[in-house]
Amino acid sequence: MLDLQDLLRYMDEGGFTLAVQTAEGEMITSKERGISPLLALLPQKEKFCGALAADKVTGKAAAFLYVLLGVKGVRTHLSSLPAQRVYAAHGIAHMTDADCERIVNRRGDGLCPMESAVMEIDEPEQAAKVLLALCKK
Repeated sequence: MLDLQDLLRYMDEGGFTLAVQTAEGEMITSKERGISPLLALLPQKEKFCGALAADKVTGKAAAFLYVLLGVKGVRTHLSSLPAQRVYAAHGIAHMTDADCERIVNRRGDGLCPMESAVMEIDEPEQAAKVLLALCKK
């Protein structure tokens, strides 16, 4: 099993945006941006209990999804302070290269719509419902 730092290196060297290693050692990767790769993992969330994850950027939306997946640790290049509070509240080990107040959108001219959608939410299940509805539009 890789540690969080080695998992981040694996993600970067492979050109992935996400790398998740299950407790059994299976590696799941994605090159998709945003939270869609995490949403795709939710139907098989039991598989990810105790997993480690490396992700380029995590905001509060991604943090809630990691809680629902049951991961035990997340390593990121950039993470929002609200995401870090979610990790801490749910006992998920988290390391980041840099933190920020909020995640900005891809154009860089406003807040990430996913982060904005869950900013006032405190429950992971409620956040997932909002995010799934938003992504279906």
